[in-house]
Amino acid sequence: MNEEQLRRRRRLRRERQRRRRRRLFYILCILFIVIIFTILRGLLVHLSRTSNQAQANVALWYIQQMDREKAGNPDRSNVSYHSIAELSNIARDKLTTFGFDLVKNSNHIKSADKYAYSAKKIREITEGKLAYKGKKIAFLTFDDGPNNIITPQVLDTLKDRHVPATFFLVGRNLGKKHEDMLRRILREGHGVAIHSLTHDYTRLYPGRVGDTNRIRYEAEETQKLLKDYLGPDFHAGVWRYPGGHQSWKGLEGGDEALAKLGIQWIDWNCLVGDAQPKSDRPTTVEGQVRYVDKSLKLNKQTRIAVVLAHDAENKQLTADSVSKLIDYFKENGYEFGILK
Repeated sequence: MNEEQLRRRRRLRRERQRRRRRRLFYILCILFIVIIFTILRGLLVHLSRTSNQAQANVALWYIQQMDREKAGNPDRSNVSYHSIAELSNIARDKLTTFGFDLVKNSNHIKSADKYAYSAKKIREITEGKLAYKGKKIAFLTFDDGPNNIITPQVLDTLKDRHVPATFFLVGRNLGKKHEDMLRRILREGHGVAIHSLTHDYTRLYPGRVGDTNRIRYEAEETQKLLKDYLGPDFHAGVWRYPGGHQSWKGLEGGDEALAKLGIQWIDWNCLVGDAQPKSDRPTTVEGQVRYVDKSLKLNKQTRIAVVLAHDAENKQLTADSVSKLIDYFKENGYEFGILK
């Protein structure tokens, strides 16, 4: 074998070695990518499982904490609360993932979205500004709450009858004492709306004329309170003027101020009569149902019924009437909705 043949053989050997190194390099790169992908995938799965387990553990801790609280041996090192009712509320939220189920920037949870209707559109229908020939819908609305006497009775009946309603809440009533009722209203598929901060006619309508700055202030402050309890994604886009829009003068500025805040006002087109003068106020359940029937039939448009009722602490008769009111509307072919 001559020198040239030896050189050629060495070149071929070196070329084969380079090809083997390249193949090995490619194989190692592929293996590295596969290993990294597997590690990342496993890490994501682990984090997901850990997060879910952590949530489950948190919920379990709260439930166990309630048992410890009842036994007089609570562990307050990991949570701040003022009563077992508040702790129970927190535990339910953890178990039902309440807070994640809210329709963002709205006043209801996702399961209520199918029966939530625009307050502005409903108002325009009841005012005769918008033609409507659709299905019959009743909107049960309750003003002046929440409280721990009448509001829970109303909620119990609505839950038993599987009927939603809209609660127009007064800001001054929103506090730790009524937090459970507030969150229950939202959790059970109802709409949360604003009925001012103070319900003070002299502040809102001095001289019976709307004070735009005061109306704006009370809407903003009540909205802040609601967000404090229901989260930053909550937004109540519905307002009812105390006494009703129809009762006051000069509300154009207030209406505009509310609209800029993403809030629409609405009155009613029928009522149970629980806030009427005593000479005209029903004194029986049947009387409240008749009052609704009579007041609704005064309207040209009766396919939409926005029902005014109150769940203030002195409205026991209204709480007693809720089931019969539901019967009345169901017997007359109405479905039920909430205002958004």
